[in-house]
Amino acid sequence: MTIDGIHPLEDTDYNETRIKSNYDNLDELSSAFKVKHTNQSYQAQFASLYYLRLAKLKKLTQKRSIDKWSEIPGQSQKPKFYSRVLDVDQNQLSYVVGTVYMDMKLKPNVLDDLARNHWVAAPEPTEKIYSNNDELCLEDESGRIKLVGDTILNSQLVTGVIIGVLGIEKDPGEFTVIDICYPGIPPQPSKVSSMDSDKSPLVALVSGLKIGSQNADDALSRQMLIDFLSGQHGGPSEQKLSSRITRLVIAGNCMSSPVAHVDDKKPKRFGQDQATFTSLPSKDFDNFLIELSDHVEVDILPGSVDPAGTLLPQQPFPKAMFKGAFNSFEQGAINCHTNPTWFSVDDTRFLVSGGQTLDDSFKYIRGQDRLGLAVDSLKWRHIAPTAPDTLWCYPFTDRDPFILSECPHVFVNGNQDSFASELVDGPEGQQTRVVNLPEFTESSTIALVNLDTLSCETYKFSSDDQNMNGQAAQSSIERSANGKVEEAEDEDLIPDEEFDGEL
Repeated sequence: MTIDGIHPLEDTDYNETRIKSNYDNLDELSSAFKVKHTNQSYQAQFASLYYLRLAKLKKLTQKRSIDKWSEIPGQSQKPKFYSRVLDVDQNQLSYVVGTVYMDMKLKPNVLDDLARNHWVAAPEPTEKIYSNNDELCLEDESGRIKLVGDTILNSQLVTGVIIGVLGIEKDPGEFTVIDICYPGIPPQPSKVSSMDSDKSPLVALVSGLKIGSQNADDALSRQMLIDFLSGQHGGPSEQKLSSRITRLVIAGNCMSSPVAHVDDKKPKRFGQDQATFTSLPSKDFDNFLIELSDHVEVDILPGSVDPAGTLLPQQPFPKAMFKGAFNSFEQGAINCHTNPTWFSVDDTRFLVSGGQTLDDSFKYIRGQDRLGLAVDSLKWRHIAPTAPDTLWCYPFTDRDPFILSECPHVFVNGNQDSFASELVDGPEGQQTRVVNLPEFTESSTIALVNLDTLSCETYKFSSDDQNMNGQAAQSSIERSANGKVEEAEDEDLIPDEEFDGEL
């Protein structure tokens, strides 16, 4: 008998065999993010990075601009292409390609900090550095020209993006923009998809675990996550779904910030006291990996609060940090990656970031559309255009690793303020699932991506504390497709065996 859609629990054990997937770390792509210790040098100037970016994307953008604007319907005047921004003739319909630079009044300036009176406190950092007084320019190796007009003001651009602009220089030094051309979404390798989406493998995505915090709710949510991934949570439908999860991707902020120990009883000695920090976050994360790697393979990226370098790309965690899970690393059950990184699961190519690239670009725009900004990264062919201007990165002299040479099938940005997802279709048949992941400590939410259909579904772990009624605390999972989390009712703690909707 069932009541209100609740199915009775079965007496028999329900065991599912976990689906296996083929994994590839894509060395030809991910190696660009790795900085060898033997070749590290911080004496180079960042101008090389801008030059490499412009040299790589200018010819591509120039070709697309010529194809787009060589002839404009309804225009008697044929636009003229100029290879240098300073060669543009006044009152001539023309187009030119260069690098966007935003002169922002609120952008932090090191020289201003040095010149400031030492007795005056620096202003608090703001979430945005955008203001109505900002100026947008286009520059190349010849110089810089100011961009004006409603078209450019209504566009969502950040410093470091390579674009082509069509317009007229009406006033000296000011180019009125009529249209914009981007490098465009890069080509995408084809992949074979299964027609049976109900049996398709899934990849679980999570970020912001911040293991090591003393919050009891965080510990409960993490344990529910482990139980779900290991097939020990819920009924047959939950266990069947768990068996389809082939990998778990932890996209940054794996551990909480370390807390300094202060001994109040110890006498203070000026200049000789050294703060000691607890190793609890790394130990707890080690134990978390030990328990999890027995059931599902794990990919780990460092984040902004993790014990990793500040400069992007962040390098992988050293295996020596995880003594307990060391054997899992050796067996390939756990993989440490750079941030950002590439890898492939069953020919589905993932590009994953800990979120710093998107967070920094978000400071430059007027609105609050983080998902739209992530989608724009694909047509810019660059995932970190604000580096090295306001986003710290390594001073590369031979490459710009953040340029997209190919389009991923799944593009993930971790540690965002909320979950958002969109399936992007390119002009040449490209299809990319863009996912913005929230922090797990704030949302208790993970995302599941179907490797065949690229559909995305969220799972939220929550607890209903009924101790006031003298009952034990109960847990529930809220499930929603495409990021719309539905409220879980008290009587629906036992999931249905059938789920309406396609993963």
